[in-house]
Order: sequence, then C-alpha cells, then structure tokens
Amino acid sequence: GLMRLNLGSDTYRVNGETRPLRRNPEIRRGVVYVPIDIFEPMAEGKLEAAGAR
Repeated sequence: GLMRLNLGSDTYRVNGETRPLRRNPEIRRGVVYVPIDIFEPMAEGKLEAAGAR
C-alpha cells in the first residue's frame, strides 16, 4: 500500500483514499510520530508495534 501524510493537515491518504487523523502528527528530535491506527489499512493480518505509549 501507499500512504501519504502531509504535516499540518488533519487528514492522510492511504491507497488513494482520504481519511481523518484522530491526532495531529508530532515531530520530536527529527522523528515524525503518528497514531498507529493509520497503518491498519495497509497491514495484512496482525499489526504489532514496538515502543512505549
């Protein structure tokens, strides 16, 4: 799948479909953090993520 995220926008596009972001992306120390659920449409089966929070 293909995902496009535009900083400053409250939406994102995944596989050509525009969807709302439930939280704005955050940039900390050069890393962009987004809600994990935006990857769900691209995941096949179980979706796991490493990290805290």
